[in-house]
Amino acid sequence: MAHRPDKTPLAPSVAERQLQRDIEHWTEHGFGRWALSHAGQVVGLGGLTVKPGFDGLNLSYHLLPEMWGQGLASEFVRAAIDHARDELDAGELYGLVRPTNIASIRVMEKAGFRDHGLHRVHGGPMRELRLVL
Repeated sequence: MAHRPDKTPLAPSVAERQLQRDIEHWTEHGFGRWALSHAGQVVGLGGLTVKPGFDGLNLSYHLLPEMWGQGLASEFVRAAIDHARDELDAGELYGLVRPTNIASIRVMEKAGFRDHGLHRVHGGPMRELRLVL
C-alpha cells in the first residue's frame, strides 16, 4: 500500500473482488498470482498475469513491509522469470511500478528489465519496465 495513490487498506469487499478476479484468471489462463511464503509464513503475493492493452505477461509482487530489504523480491522475480520462460514459453515480461518505488525499480533492473515509458494506471503514474526472454 505504501506506493499506491490511495494508501487506505482495501475494504474486505474490494479484496474479495480482487481474489475473484485472480481465480478467474487462473481458470482462463492456467496461471496467475500466487501467495508468496518465506520460513513457513505468507509474506505477500505475486505472479504473472495477462493485462488487456499490454503485450507480454505482467510480473507483479507485493511483500509485507517487514519483509522488505531481505532479498525476497529479487528471489521471487528470478523465479517468476524462470517460470515464464520455462513453463509458460513467454516471450516478454513487463512490470508496472510507481516511480517513487525505487527499490522495486532496482529489483527489476537488476533482473534485466529496462525502462519502457510512463503510463497512468489506477489514478497514478507507473513506469513500465520490460524484459525480452
